[in-house]
Amino acid sequence: MFPDGDDTRIAYEQENPKRVGSTAYDLYEKYKKSRTVGNAKANGARQVDLGHDLKKGFLKVLQNEAEQKDKKKVRTGKDEDRRKEKKARSSDREAAGEAQSSKQKSIDEDRHKEKKPRSYERGA
Repeated sequence: MFPDGDDTRIAYEQENPKRVGSTAYDLYEKYKKSRTVGNAKANGARQVDLGHDLKKGFLKVLQNEAEQKDKKKVRTGKDEDRRKEKKARSSDREAAGEAQSSKQKSIDEDRHKEKKPRSYERGA
């Protein structure tokens, strides 16, 4: 449940979700500012409170900084290949879009040269 035990970084919902006037409400007020599991326990959170709050979404387990750095560093060759393919497809689309734009521009210029009303082109 908590990968680093009492050192696991956590964040509580700051708006107290418990019923006002209840013991749970009073306890939550004491431990909602806690940043680690150990700190929450020291502020009055019981194991059952931690489990319940986690299950209900009032408590979130945060990744520790080392895990975040490791995830950013780990890149496989496949990731690089995907990035290159995506960039190539993007360049191809841009080139195709420019070709389409110049073709459309040419069509528009031809229409203006003819100076025929569009209704004439439709046979109306």
